[in-house]
Amino acid sequence: MPIIHKYDLPPFLLGILSVSAYDKWLNCKADSLRTRDIRLKRPFPETCSKAIYKQKIHAAILAGGEKDPYTGDALRWDLVGAWDKTKEALLCLPPARAGLGKEYFLMPTVDHCDPCADQLNFEICSWIVNSSKTLMNPQEYVDLCRKVAGNRQACA
Repeated sequence: MPIIHKYDLPPFLLGILSVSAYDKWLNCKADSLRTRDIRLKRPFPETCSKAIYKQKIHAAILAGGEKDPYTGDALRWDLVGAWDKTKEALLCLPPARAGLGKEYFLMPTVDHCDPCADQLNFEICSWIVNSSKTLMNPQEYVDLCRKVAGNRQACA
């Protein structure tokens, strides 16, 4: 029996990802986000099944998954599936200062638009933005970036 894919591959991913790789990534992201939301006692999992998470992630990709909405950089969809969780610990070691992990900065990730909002909404952004934004809503993050850019002096 052939596998039926519920979500078509977004046109900008043709030739970059296979349908099966996209399905696997979408499934993995829905699982991990829902599990984390349950652990953090957010209200979304009470009313949103894994299928709804997948639907909302797919919608976010279609709405703007080609570029990071904060930096405008093209996301590196070719990196999907390349991340090895064992590398996460290495990013905290001194070699990280020498560039370890930089090749993943533009890897697409799924981020809650606002983790404190009442509704489940996602956006697709780069790994580096998602990591630095953490628990801020989009406006808080933009405000912080403006503050840093306006205040930061070049290193002497």
